[in-house]
Order: sequence, then structure tokens, then C-alpha cells
Amino acid sequence: MAKPGTIAPERPGPPGEEEDGVKIVLGIGNPGREYEGTRHNVGYRVLDRVAAALGAEIRRRKVRGRVGDG
Repeated sequence: MAKPGTIAPERPGPPGEEEDGVKIVLGIGNPGREYEGTRHNVGYRVLDRVAAALGAEIRRRKVRGRVGDG
């Protein structure tokens, strides 16, 4: 098991299944200052931590959301 604050190592998939290396992580939340720091934006905060741990930047806006590559 991974230590708190770290990303767990990937587990191998089923035998015979190839890994393509593409992963998608989605963090949802509510826009607006009234939701900053509330439980409504836990998805945003988790996504920010995952991105930081992986060295990915979330900087582009797309469809009223933010998109990052890493």
C-alpha cells in the first residue's frame, strides 16, 4: 500500500492484456468563489495533488473546465 500523500504503484492488468500507457483522471467541482475550499471542490483538490505528484500542469481551460497533460 502506498504511503499517504503518494501515488500507488500501478498494478498489472489481466494476463495477456497490453497496457497502452494512457490514463485519465477526472476531478469535478463547482466554479465560483463561494465554493473555494468547500467539500464541493474535493475533486479539484485531489486532481491538483495527483498532478503535482506526477509533475503534470493543469493550465488550459476547455469546455468551462481545466485540462492538463502529464
